[in-house]
Amino acid sequence: RMDLPLLGDAPFLAVNGDILWDFDPAALIQAFDPARMTALLLLVESPADAPGDFLLAADGRLSRAPRVEPGDPAKGWTYSGLQMLSPGALAHFPVEPFSLNRFYDDAIAAGTLFGIRLPGRWADVGTPERLEKARREWPALPPLATGPESRALSR
Repeated sequence: RMDLPLLGDAPFLAVNGDILWDFDPAALIQAFDPARMTALLLLVESPADAPGDFLLAADGRLSRAPRVEPGDPAKGWTYSGLQMLSPGALAHFPVEPFSLNRFYDDAIAAGTLFGIRLPGRWADVGTPERLEKARREWPALPPLATGPESRALSR
């Protein structure tokens, strides 16, 4: 939020640092329609053990997924960590850290939160275990670093 003045008025791409994907973000950028959207989220199918974050309507609008038991067929979609955001929609939030869920809930109420499905692969690499799993499933990833910065990841 503090950096919004540096971004200007144009929509911007926000990417979590702990994900991998084989998707061209240009498709997300091109799909963003600032006249209708304050955010466009790239969505992945929810894992079998999770209910998902959102329901995706035929027109791309998102709503909150109901809380269901794992394995329930009414599962929603999970936010992948890639999104296009309209900076103006974030301007009224506090400068201190806040959950983007507050922003998403406002956008859902206004009908301006949209999503598209990821057509390719995606992996959460936010823990050493998940990173190792991704390395097994994505053999083209470079090997783990062996310098001092890599020791911090293994703790």
